[in-house]
Amino acid sequence: MIIYKPKGLPTIPKNKDDSYSLYNAIYNYYLKNNISASIHFISRLDEDTEGLILVGKDKNSSRILNSLKNEFDKYYYAICDGYLDQKEGIIDRPILKTEDNRRIVSNDGKSAQTIYKVVKEKDNHTLLNIKLITGRTHQIRIHFLSLSHPLSGDKIYNPNSIDDFHLCAYKLKIFDPFDKEEKIFEIEPLFVKEF
Repeated sequence: MIIYKPKGLPTIPKNKDDSYSLYNAIYNYYLKNNISASIHFISRLDEDTEGLILVGKDKNSSRILNSLKNEFDKYYYAICDGYLDQKEGIIDRPILKTEDNRRIVSNDGKSAQTIYKVVKEKDNHTLLNIKLITGRTHQIRIHFLSLSHPLSGDKIYNPNSIDDFHLCAYKLKIFDPFDKEEKIFEIEPLFVKEF
């Protein structure tokens, strides 16, 4: 199943006593509607990121979907600070996890590629359309930080920004292994309409 996760909602509980998460929302929906299914996140989003998440409803289908997840096309909208010199391109910079669980660009890191295109520029901010080639944690945030254009409002990597944070997984293109068809799921986030 494909689910929209709003900004501010964790995908999974932060601890065992925490009931505020997408996982708990799905679980409670199952209970309320007498649905016998399990919850297996094929993709995840950071708490501050909104957008589409693919969820497997049983172990067998989840195993199959997980084996294919690197072949899915994932598209994002984001707003970054400033105006980019290159209006489209590929950021190919490896990402390393540090001891404090942050990420940095480093030759010792794992390969990471991000395709981007400028959609619109306004008030020293840029609306970007992004396609992930790899799916590293905080990849979009780190790649644009490495270009000196951090995402606006990013509490982790742009803590002095007073803007709202806008990052949305707005489109997911998958090859459905069960009915052998390509499927596209897409939403239009409000911040894109308002930019």
